[in-house]
Amino acid sequence: SLSAAVYLAGDYYLVVEDAFYHDSGQYKITASLVSGISNYELESNDSYVLADYIASGGSLTGQLSSRSDKDYYRVTTTEPSVISFDFDAPTNSSYTDYFTVSMQDGSGNVLASQESGKDFSLSAAVDQAGDYYLVVEDAYYHDSGQYSLSVNTTISSTSNAETESNNTIQTADSVVTGTALTGQLSSRSDKDFFKVTATEPSVISFDFDAPTNSSYTDYFTVSIQDGSGNVLASQESGKDFSLSAAVDQAGDYYLVVEDAYYHDSGQYSLSVNIEI
Repeated sequence: SLSAAVYLAGDYYLVVEDAFYHDSGQYKITASLVSGISNYELESNDSYVLADYIASGGSLTGQLSSRSDKDYYRVTTTEPSVISFDFDAPTNSSYTDYFTVSMQDGSGNVLASQESGKDFSLSAAVDQAGDYYLVVEDAYYHDSGQYSLSVNTTISSTSNAETESNNTIQTADSVVTGTALTGQLSSRSDKDFFKVTATEPSVISFDFDAPTNSSYTDYFTVSIQDGSGNVLASQESGKDFSLSAAVDQAGDYYLVVEDAYYHDSGQYSLSVNIEI
């Protein structure tokens, strides 16, 4: 089955043609018309300007009609918030990625992104009110089945989630000791910097909760660095681990999360403690 929303009255056409192969057998088409378009994407919605609006708590059904098709959805926040979405894919594969769904600001900066061939959820913290966009497009493979997308916006402090872009020491997110913080590497080039402040010589330790669970494949490199980029401790892993480093001076230190040899775009959790 397939459906599409149209916002203007008029004539529309169903076109049947060959795919890669041909079969000359008879087919049957049954068509129906339902009034109301609030729960469906409206083509063309392939840019920020043409993005379909989706309210917090709402859901939409969409479809990528071709490899070049992109679907844009706009969500509006009135103050700093956490935007989360659930993506219900028409495919169910853990090995083949058909969809890339990203959360972007109006300048095209990617705040969170994930490739998948099955259902998933993702969230990102935004520290300013404004319009943000969910963009659905092909991953390596293409599937033209219908997907569902639901969005929720929670007005709350963003201290428990990374805020992009935090890919340098200068733009690092501050971490409150003893508090867990979630983040995500949206691409192979993404790096997440988190700042922790020691008021005197201390031992900085952290627990890293990975979205993967592999003893053989390393997806993440997490390091503790000083303000000059000197690495005080570092570990590559594909599963949860803990690490610590002693610092002999008060000051700002940084936890840096980046790709290891492999990449995974799932959300991780990071908690930090300082022992004086």
